[in-house]
Amino acid sequence: MSYKSHSLNVWAVEDGASKLDIDAHSDRIDFTTTNDQPLKIHPTLHLVHSGGDITDVAQKLKVIEADITSNAGIATNGITVVQNDLDSYKSVNNSSVGTLQAGLATETAQRIQGQADDASARASDKSTLETLITTEETRATTAEGVLTSSVSAETSRAQGVEASLTASIASVSSSLTSAINVEKGRIDDLVSNASVDLDTLKEITDAYANVDSNTLNQIADMTLTINTLVQRVNALTSSTDSDFVVALNTAIAELDLVNGKAFLTQPFSLNFDMRDMYSSATSAMLGWATYKAVIIASSSGVLTGTSTDSDVETYIKSVLDATFGLSVLANSTLADYRLKYSDYGHYLLETGLSGAKPYFKGVEQTALPDCAWRISYCSVSGDDSSIYSTILSGTQSGKVLTISPRADGSEYGIEFPVNGIANVRDGYKTTYTQFTLK
Repeated sequence: MSYKSHSLNVWAVEDGASKLDIDAHSDRIDFTTTNDQPLKIHPTLHLVHSGGDITDVAQKLKVIEADITSNAGIATNGITVVQNDLDSYKSVNNSSVGTLQAGLATETAQRIQGQADDASARASDKSTLETLITTEETRATTAEGVLTSSVSAETSRAQGVEASLTASIASVSSSLTSAINVEKGRIDDLVSNASVDLDTLKEITDAYANVDSNTLNQIADMTLTINTLVQRVNALTSSTDSDFVVALNTAIAELDLVNGKAFLTQPFSLNFDMRDMYSSATSAMLGWATYKAVIIASSSGVLTGTSTDSDVETYIKSVLDATFGLSVLANSTLADYRLKYSDYGHYLLETGLSGAKPYFKGVEQTALPDCAWRISYCSVSGDDSSIYSTILSGTQSGKVLTISPRADGSEYGIEFPVNGIANVRDGYKTTYTQFTLK
Protein backbone atom coordinates (compact mmCIF):
# COMPACT_ATOMS: atom_id res chain seq x y z
CA MET A 1 0.00 0.00 0.00
CA SER A 2 1.32 3.43 -0.85
CA TYR A 3 0.98 6.46 1.45
CA LYS A 4 0.84 10.11 0.64
CA SER A 5 2.50 12.68 2.79
CA HIS A 6 2.36 16.44 3.16
CA SER A 7 4.80 18.80 4.81
CA LEU A 8 4.15 22.11 6.58
CA ASN A 9 6.87 24.49 7.72
CA VAL A 10 6.02 27.07 10.40
CA TRP A 11 8.36 29.90 11.54
CA ALA A 12 8.02 31.87 14.68
CA VAL A 13 6.84 35.39 14.04
CA GLU A 14 9.04 36.90 16.72
CA ASP A 15 12.41 35.90 15.41
CA GLY A 16 11.88 33.93 12.23
CA ALA A 17 14.49 31.51 13.40
CA SER A 18 12.38 29.03 15.28
CA LYS A 19 10.87 26.56 12.93
CA LEU A 20 8.32 23.78 13.26
CA ASP A 21 8.22 21.18 10.57
CA ILE A 22 5.03 19.19 10.40
CA ASP A 23 4.99 16.12 8.18
CA ALA A 24 1.59 14.53 7.83
CA HIS A 25 1.45 10.95 6.78
CA SER A 26 -1.51 8.69 6.31
CA ASP A 27 -0.83 6.87 9.54
CA ARG A 28 0.96 9.57 11.60
CA ILE A 29 2.13 13.15 11.96
CA ASP A 30 5.77 13.98 12.62
CA PHE A 31 6.76 17.22 14.35
CA THR A 32 10.28 18.57 14.19
CA THR A 33 11.45 21.78 15.93
CA THR A 34 14.64 23.77 15.82
CA ASN A 35 16.51 24.95 18.89
CA ASP A 36 14.71 22.29 21.00
CA GLN A 37 11.78 24.61 21.55
CA PRO A 38 8.88 23.17 23.68
CA LEU A 39 6.08 21.69 21.67
CA LYS A 40 2.47 22.09 22.87
CA ILE A 41 0.28 19.35 21.52
CA HIS A 42 -3.52 19.24 21.66
CA PRO A 43 -4.39 15.61 21.26
CA THR A 44 -7.98 16.34 20.42
CA LEU A 45 -7.03 18.45 17.42
CA HIS A 46 -6.80 16.52 14.18
CA LEU A 47 -5.33 18.73 11.45
CA VAL A 48 -6.37 17.79 8.00
CA HIS A 49 -5.08 19.76 5.07
CA SER A 50 -8.11 20.65 3.04
CA GLY A 51 -6.58 23.30 0.83
CA GLY A 52 -6.96 26.10 3.41
CA ASP A 53 -4.15 28.38 4.47
CA ILE A 54 -2.36 28.67 7.80
CA THR A 55 -4.43 31.63 8.90
CA ASP A 56 -7.58 29.50 8.88
CA VAL A 57 -5.91 26.88 11.00
CA ALA A 58 -4.69 29.44 13.51
CA GLN A 59 -8.11 30.99 13.68
CA LYS A 60 -9.62 27.61 14.24
CA LEU A 61 -7.17 26.97 17.05
CA LYS A 62 -8.16 30.26 18.68
CA VAL A 63 -11.82 29.34 18.43
CA ILE A 64 -11.13 25.99 19.96
CA GLU A 65 -9.03 27.60 22.70
CA ALA A 66 -11.79 30.15 23.41
CA ASP A 67 -14.31 27.31 23.65
CA ILE A 68 -12.02 25.50 26.00
CA THR A 69 -11.54 28.65 28.13
CA SER A 70 -15.29 29.29 28.15
CA ASN A 71 -16.04 25.71 29.07
CA ALA A 72 -13.33 25.86 31.75
CA GLY A 73 -14.98 28.99 33.20
CA ILE A 74 -18.36 27.32 33.16
CA ALA A 75 -16.86 24.25 34.77
CA THR A 76 -15.08 26.44 37.31
CA ASN A 77 -18.30 28.25 38.13
CA GLY A 78 -20.09 24.93 38.42
CA ILE A 79 -17.40 23.63 40.71
CA THR A 80 -17.61 26.84 42.77
CA VAL A 81 -21.40 26.50 43.05
CA VAL A 82 -21.08 22.85 44.00
CA GLN A 83 -18.32 23.73 46.48
CA ASN A 84 -20.43 26.52 47.97
CA ASP A 85 -23.38 24.16 48.24
CA LEU A 86 -21.13 21.56 49.78
CA ASP A 87 -19.70 24.14 52.22
CA SER A 88 -23.24 25.28 53.12
CA TYR A 89 -24.38 21.72 53.65
CA LYS A 90 -21.22 21.05 55.66
CA SER A 91 -21.81 24.16 57.81
CA VAL A 92 -25.44 23.19 58.39
CA ASN A 93 -24.43 19.62 59.14
CA ASN A 94 -21.61 20.79 61.43
CA SER A 95 -24.06 23.07 63.28
CA SER A 96 -26.56 20.22 63.61
CA VAL A 97 -23.83 17.86 64.71
CA GLY A 98 -22.60 20.48 67.25
CA THR A 99 -26.12 20.93 68.56
CA LEU A 100 -26.58 17.19 68.82
CA GLN A 101 -23.20 16.76 70.48
CA ALA A 102 -23.97 19.59 72.93
CA GLY A 103 -27.36 18.05 73.69
CA LEU A 104 -25.77 14.64 74.07
CA ALA A 105 -23.10 16.08 76.38
CA THR A 106 -25.78 17.84 78.47
CA GLU A 107 -27.89 14.71 78.64
CA THR A 108 -24.84 12.63 79.55
CA ALA A 109 -23.84 15.12 82.28
CA GLN A 110 -27.40 15.20 83.62
CA ARG A 111 -27.60 11.41 83.66
CA ILE A 112 -24.19 11.14 85.38
CA GLN A 113 -25.20 13.80 87.93
CA GLY A 114 -28.56 12.11 88.45
CA GLN A 115 -26.84 8.78 89.04
CA ALA A 116 -24.40 10.48 91.45
CA ASP A 117 -27.29 12.20 93.27
CA ASP A 118 -29.21 8.91 93.45
CA ALA A 119 -26.14 7.14 94.77
CA SER A 120 -25.54 9.92 97.32
CA ALA A 121 -29.19 9.85 98.41
CA ARG A 122 -29.13 6.07 98.73
CA ALA A 123 -25.89 6.25 100.72
CA SER A 124 -27.38 8.95 102.97
CA ASP A 125 -30.59 6.96 103.44
CA LYS A 126 -28.55 3.85 104.18
CA SER A 127 -26.39 5.73 106.70
CA THR A 128 -29.47 7.23 108.36
CA LEU A 129 -31.17 3.82 108.50
CA GLU A 130 -28.04 2.17 109.89
CA THR A 131 -27.77 4.93 112.51
CA LEU A 132 -31.43 4.47 113.47
CA ILE A 133 -30.98 0.70 113.65
CA THR A 134 -27.83 1.08 115.79
CA THR A 135 -29.58 3.58 118.06
CA GLU A 136 -32.60 1.30 118.44
CA GLU A 137 -30.37 -1.72 119.10
CA THR A 138 -28.47 0.25 121.75
CA ARG A 139 -31.71 1.50 123.31
CA ALA A 140 -33.27 -1.96 123.26
CA THR A 141 -30.12 -3.56 124.68
CA THR A 142 -29.96 -0.94 127.43
CA ALA A 143 -33.67 -1.32 128.16
CA GLU A 144 -33.31 -5.11 128.26
CA GLY A 145 -30.35 -4.76 130.60
CA VAL A 146 -32.27 -2.39 132.86
CA LEU A 147 -35.32 -4.67 132.76
CA THR A 148 -33.21 -7.74 133.51
CA SER A 149 -31.50 -5.92 136.37
CA SER A 150 -34.83 -4.62 137.66
CA VAL A 151 -36.42 -8.08 137.46
CA SER A 152 -33.43 -9.60 139.27
CA ALA A 153 -33.46 -6.86 141.90
CA GLU A 154 -37.22 -7.13 142.31
CA THR A 155 -36.99 -10.91 142.62
CA SER A 156 -34.36 -10.56 145.35
CA ARG A 157 -36.34 -7.80 147.02
CA ALA A 158 -39.59 -9.80 146.89
CA GLN A 159 -37.88 -12.87 148.29
CA GLY A 160 -36.39 -10.77 151.05
CA VAL A 161 -39.76 -9.18 151.76
CA GLU A 162 -41.48 -12.57 151.84
CA ALA A 163 -38.86 -13.91 154.24
CA SER A 164 -39.13 -10.77 156.34
CA LEU A 165 -42.94 -10.95 156.37
CA THR A 166 -42.85 -14.59 157.30
CA ALA A 167 -40.47 -13.83 160.16
CA SER A 168 -42.50 -10.77 161.19
CA ILE A 169 -45.78 -12.72 161.19
CA ALA A 170 -44.18 -15.52 163.14
CA SER A 171 -42.71 -13.02 165.60
CA VAL A 172 -45.97 -11.10 165.99
CA SER A 173 -47.95 -14.32 166.26
CA SER A 174 -45.60 -15.56 168.95
CA SER A 175 -45.78 -12.21 170.76
CA LEU A 176 -49.58 -12.15 170.56
CA THR A 177 -49.84 -15.73 171.74
CA SER A 178 -47.64 -14.90 174.70
CA ALA A 179 -49.61 -11.72 175.43
CA ILE A 180 -52.95 -13.52 175.13
CA ASN A 181 -51.71 -16.30 177.38
CA VAL A 182 -50.58 -13.71 179.92
CA GLU A 183 -53.92 -11.96 179.83
CA LYS A 184 -55.75 -15.27 179.92
CA GLY A 185 -53.74 -16.22 182.99
CA ARG A 186 -54.64 -12.94 184.62
CA ILE A 187 -58.32 -13.52 183.90
CA ASP A 188 -58.06 -17.09 185.14
CA ASP A 189 -56.49 -15.77 188.30
CA LEU A 190 -59.34 -13.32 188.68
CA VAL A 191 -62.04 -15.93 188.31
CA SER A 192 -60.31 -18.79 190.13
CA ASN A 193 -62.16 -20.08 193.19
CA ALA A 194 -65.20 -18.01 192.20
CA SER A 195 -68.54 -19.23 193.50
CA VAL A 196 -70.01 -19.03 190.01
CA ASP A 197 -68.69 -19.62 186.53
CA LEU A 198 -67.38 -16.31 185.18
CA ASP A 199 -67.12 -17.04 181.46
CA THR A 200 -67.85 -13.54 180.11
CA LEU A 201 -66.77 -9.98 180.86
CA LYS A 202 -70.36 -9.17 181.84
CA GLU A 203 -70.33 -11.92 184.44
CA ILE A 204 -67.04 -10.60 185.75
CA THR A 205 -68.40 -7.04 185.83
CA ASP A 206 -71.55 -8.14 187.62
CA ALA A 207 -69.53 -10.20 190.06
CA TYR A 208 -67.38 -7.25 190.99
CA ALA A 209 -70.08 -4.60 190.89
CA ASN A 210 -69.57 -3.94 194.55
CA VAL A 211 -65.78 -3.86 194.61
CA ASP A 212 -63.73 -0.66 194.70
CA SER A 213 -63.02 1.49 191.62
CA ASN A 214 -59.39 0.42 191.31
CA THR A 215 -60.40 -3.16 190.64
CA LEU A 216 -62.95 -2.03 188.05
CA ASN A 217 -60.35 0.14 186.33
CA GLN A 218 -57.98 -2.81 186.14
CA ILE A 219 -60.71 -4.90 184.53
CA ALA A 220 -61.43 -2.13 181.99
CA ASP A 221 -57.75 -1.87 181.13
CA MET A 222 -57.49 -5.62 180.59
CA THR A 223 -60.58 -5.53 178.38
CA LEU A 224 -59.06 -2.76 176.28
CA THR A 225 -55.80 -4.66 176.04
CA ILE A 226 -57.55 -7.82 174.87
CA ASN A 227 -59.57 -5.91 172.26
CA THR A 228 -56.40 -4.20 170.98
CA LEU A 229 -54.61 -7.55 170.72
CA VAL A 230 -57.56 -9.04 168.85
CA GLN A 231 -57.54 -6.13 166.39
CA ARG A 232 -53.81 -6.54 165.77
CA VAL A 233 -54.19 -10.28 165.19
CA ASN A 234 -56.98 -9.63 162.71
CA ALA A 235 -54.90 -7.01 160.95
CA LEU A 236 -51.88 -9.28 160.70
CA THR A 237 -53.88 -12.19 159.32
CA SER A 238 -55.74 -10.14 156.68
CA SER A 239 -53.40 -7.33 155.67
CA THR A 240 -51.29 -6.98 152.50
CA ASP A 241 -47.59 -6.24 152.19
CA SER A 242 -48.09 -2.46 152.09
CA ASP A 243 -49.96 -2.54 155.42
CA PHE A 244 -46.77 -3.57 157.21
CA VAL A 245 -45.01 -0.35 156.15
CA VAL A 246 -44.82 2.52 158.64
CA ALA A 247 -43.65 6.07 158.00
CA LEU A 248 -39.98 6.63 158.80
CA ASN A 249 -40.78 9.03 161.63
CA THR A 250 -42.89 6.30 163.28
CA ALA A 251 -40.18 3.66 162.76
CA ILE A 252 -37.61 5.98 164.39
CA ALA A 253 -39.91 6.86 167.28
CA GLU A 254 -40.26 3.14 168.15
CA LEU A 255 -36.52 2.37 168.15
CA ASP A 256 -34.69 1.34 171.29
CA LEU A 257 -31.23 2.88 170.92
CA VAL A 258 -28.16 1.17 172.31
CA ASN A 259 -25.20 3.52 172.78
CA GLY A 260 -27.11 6.05 170.69
CA LYS A 261 -27.64 3.84 167.65
CA ALA A 262 -29.83 1.06 166.28
CA PHE A 263 -30.82 -0.60 162.99
CA LEU A 264 -34.37 -0.08 161.75
CA THR A 265 -36.59 -2.96 162.84
CA GLN A 266 -39.52 -2.77 160.39
CA PRO A 267 -40.27 -1.80 156.79
CA PHE A 268 -40.63 1.97 156.50
CA SER A 269 -41.64 4.51 153.87
CA LEU A 270 -40.42 7.92 152.72
CA ASN A 271 -42.38 10.53 150.79
CA PHE A 272 -40.71 12.63 148.07
CA ASP A 273 -41.48 15.56 145.79
CA MET A 274 -39.94 14.31 142.50
CA ARG A 275 -40.67 17.49 140.53
CA ASP A 276 -37.21 18.90 141.21
CA MET A 277 -33.71 17.76 142.14
CA TYR A 278 -31.10 18.98 144.63
CA SER A 279 -27.65 19.57 143.13
CA SER A 280 -24.63 19.02 145.39
CA ALA A 281 -22.54 21.05 142.95
CA THR A 282 -24.57 24.21 143.63
CA SER A 283 -26.01 23.22 147.04
CA ALA A 284 -29.42 24.25 145.72
CA MET A 285 -32.47 22.91 143.93
CA LEU A 286 -32.20 23.00 140.13
CA GLY A 287 -35.62 24.57 139.58
CA TRP A 288 -38.24 23.20 137.21
CA ALA A 289 -36.91 24.83 134.01
CA THR A 290 -33.41 23.40 134.47
CA TYR A 291 -34.66 20.05 135.79
CA LYS A 292 -37.02 19.74 132.80
CA ALA A 293 -34.13 20.43 130.38
CA VAL A 294 -31.98 17.78 132.13
CA ILE A 295 -34.78 15.20 131.87
CA ILE A 296 -35.36 15.97 128.15
CA ALA A 297 -31.64 15.69 127.40
CA SER A 298 -31.40 12.30 129.15
CA SER A 299 -34.59 10.83 127.61
CA SER A 300 -32.80 9.35 124.55
CA GLY A 301 -35.11 11.19 122.16
CA VAL A 302 -38.38 10.26 123.89
CA LEU A 303 -38.84 13.92 124.84
CA THR A 304 -38.02 17.00 122.74
CA GLY A 305 -37.84 20.75 123.19
CA THR A 306 -41.55 20.93 122.35
CA SER A 307 -42.56 18.50 125.11
CA THR A 308 -45.00 20.03 127.60
CA ASP A 309 -44.61 20.06 131.38
CA SER A 310 -47.24 17.34 131.57
CA ASP A 311 -45.31 15.21 129.04
CA VAL A 312 -42.12 15.54 131.10
CA GLU A 313 -43.86 14.77 134.41
CA THR A 314 -45.51 11.69 132.91
CA TYR A 315 -42.13 10.52 131.59
CA ILE A 316 -40.41 11.07 134.98
CA LYS A 317 -43.07 9.05 136.80
CA SER A 318 -42.91 6.21 134.27
CA VAL A 319 -39.11 5.99 134.71
CA LEU A 320 -39.43 6.04 138.51
CA ASP A 321 -42.16 3.40 138.46
CA ALA A 322 -40.03 1.17 136.20
CA THR A 323 -36.96 1.70 138.40
CA PHE A 324 -38.53 1.09 141.83
CA GLY A 325 -41.24 -1.38 140.76
CA LEU A 326 -43.09 -2.90 143.71
CA SER A 327 -41.35 -0.52 146.11
CA VAL A 328 -43.69 2.24 144.92
CA LEU A 329 -46.67 2.49 147.25
CA ALA A 330 -50.21 2.86 145.91
CA ASN A 331 -51.62 6.27 144.97
CA SER A 332 -48.17 7.83 144.59
CA THR A 333 -47.98 11.01 142.55
CA LEU A 334 -44.94 12.93 141.35
CA ALA A 335 -45.54 15.57 144.03
CA ASP A 336 -46.04 12.91 146.74
CA TYR A 337 -44.03 9.89 145.65
CA ARG A 338 -44.09 7.17 148.34
CA LEU A 339 -41.36 4.54 148.43
CA LYS A 340 -41.20 1.45 150.64
CA TYR A 341 -37.87 0.33 152.17
CA SER A 342 -38.19 -3.43 152.74
CA ASP A 343 -34.47 -3.91 153.40
CA TYR A 344 -34.80 -1.99 156.68
CA GLY A 345 -32.20 -4.19 158.41
CA HIS A 346 -29.49 -2.45 156.35
CA TYR A 347 -30.37 1.07 157.62
CA LEU A 348 -28.50 2.27 160.70
CA LEU A 349 -29.55 5.30 162.80
CA GLU A 350 -26.68 6.93 164.73
CA THR A 351 -27.27 9.83 167.15
CA GLY A 352 -25.17 12.03 169.41
CA LEU A 353 -22.28 12.10 166.91
CA SER A 354 -19.34 14.50 167.10
CA GLY A 355 -17.14 15.38 164.12
CA ALA A 356 -18.91 12.82 161.95
CA LYS A 357 -19.50 13.19 158.22
CA PRO A 358 -22.02 11.69 155.77
CA TYR A 359 -20.86 8.74 153.63
CA PHE A 360 -21.32 8.18 149.87
CA LYS A 361 -20.56 4.81 148.26
CA GLY A 362 -18.16 3.80 151.02
CA VAL A 363 -16.29 7.13 151.20
CA GLU A 364 -16.62 9.61 154.07
CA GLN A 365 -17.49 13.04 152.60
CA THR A 366 -14.92 15.11 154.50
CA ALA A 367 -15.74 18.30 152.56
CA LEU A 368 -19.32 18.33 153.91
CA PRO A 369 -20.38 19.87 157.25
CA ASP A 370 -20.36 17.72 160.38
CA CYS A 371 -23.53 15.85 161.27
CA ALA A 372 -24.83 15.08 164.77
CA TRP A 373 -26.97 12.20 163.49
CA ARG A 374 -27.28 10.17 160.32
CA ILE A 375 -29.21 7.31 158.77
CA SER A 376 -26.89 5.22 156.60
CA TYR A 377 -27.25 2.14 154.41
CA CYS A 378 -24.86 -0.64 155.44
CA SER A 379 -23.63 -3.22 152.94
CA VAL A 380 -24.16 -5.98 155.49
CA SER A 381 -27.46 -6.07 157.38
CA GLY A 382 -26.92 -5.46 161.11
CA ASP A 383 -23.18 -4.68 160.69
CA ASP A 384 -22.48 -1.06 161.70
CA SER A 385 -18.90 -1.33 160.40
CA SER A 386 -20.10 -1.67 156.78
CA ILE A 387 -21.53 1.85 156.29
CA TYR A 388 -21.89 2.51 152.53
CA SER A 389 -24.02 5.65 151.96
CA THR A 390 -25.80 8.16 154.22
CA ILE A 391 -29.32 8.96 153.02
CA LEU A 392 -30.33 11.45 155.76
CA SER A 393 -28.38 13.48 158.31
CA GLY A 394 -28.44 16.77 160.19
CA THR A 395 -28.37 18.46 163.58
CA GLN A 396 -29.65 17.22 166.94
CA SER A 397 -31.22 18.94 169.92
CA GLY A 398 -32.07 16.50 172.67
CA LYS A 399 -34.41 13.92 171.15
CA VAL A 400 -35.22 16.06 168.07
CA LEU A 401 -33.34 15.20 164.87
CA THR A 402 -33.51 17.98 162.23
CA ILE A 403 -32.70 17.17 158.59
CA SER A 404 -29.95 19.10 156.81
CA PRO A 405 -29.55 20.31 154.09
CA ARG A 406 -33.00 21.58 153.15
CA ALA A 407 -34.67 22.56 149.88
CA ASP A 408 -34.59 26.23 148.82
CA GLY A 409 -37.34 28.25 150.45
CA SER A 410 -38.71 25.10 152.06
CA GLU A 411 -38.60 23.53 155.48
CA TYR A 412 -38.28 20.05 153.99
CA GLY A 413 -35.02 18.14 154.06
CA ILE A 414 -33.08 16.42 151.27
CA GLU A 415 -32.71 12.64 150.97
CA PHE A 416 -29.70 11.29 149.06
CA PRO A 417 -30.27 7.93 147.28
CA VAL A 418 -27.83 5.16 148.21
CA ASN A 419 -26.17 5.16 144.77
CA GLY A 420 -26.89 8.80 144.01
CA ILE A 421 -28.47 10.11 140.84
CA ALA A 422 -26.39 9.12 137.81
CA ASN A 423 -23.64 8.18 140.33
CA VAL A 424 -23.53 11.73 141.72
CA ARG A 425 -24.54 12.60 145.32
CA ASP A 426 -27.58 14.61 144.30
CA GLY A 427 -30.89 14.24 146.09
CA TYR A 428 -34.66 14.72 146.25
CA LYS A 429 -36.84 16.79 148.57
CA THR A 430 -38.63 14.73 151.23
CA THR A 431 -41.81 15.71 153.02
CA TYR A 432 -40.05 15.51 156.39
CA THR A 433 -38.45 18.22 158.48
CA GLN A 434 -37.34 16.32 161.57
CA PHE A 435 -37.76 13.15 163.61
CA THR A 436 -38.28 12.60 167.33
CA LEU A 437 -36.58 9.82 169.27
CA LYS A 438 -38.34 7.52 171.71
